Amino acid sequence: MTAETWGETGWIPDVDPEFVVPNNTQGVVRALKQSKVLRVAVRVELWGADGPGTERLLASSGTVNSGTAASAQVKTPEVDVRGTTPCLLWTQAFVSIRWTDNRLSSVSFYMPVGYYNLDAHC
Repeated sequence: MTAETWGETGWIPDVDPEFVVPNNTQGVVRALKQSKVLRVAVRVELWGADGPGTERLLASSGTVNSGTAASAQVKTPEVDVRGTTPCLLWTQAFVSIRWTDNRLSSVSFYMPVGYYNLDAHC
């Protein structure tokens, strides 16, 4: 099984049409089934902080199961990044793996590096 997580930011045109500004962001997780994996289930959370001790959960997805498909992917709801949204954003992914011998494994992991909210307040 291979899994990855990332954040996606939406952009809108600024007052000057040559520039765009961030509008929203969301967390994403995807898991790909490989040999000896019966199915995978994934869930993702989007977190943010402005400094140490200010970490907070911004959004969470539901759980998606791959069933017989080759992969499973899910996104958090979009979060408006304009105004008071934290300047540093990251995702935490949760993956459950059902093996062909019926064992169940679970793993969670964070993005290796957070991404910066490019809104003007940051």
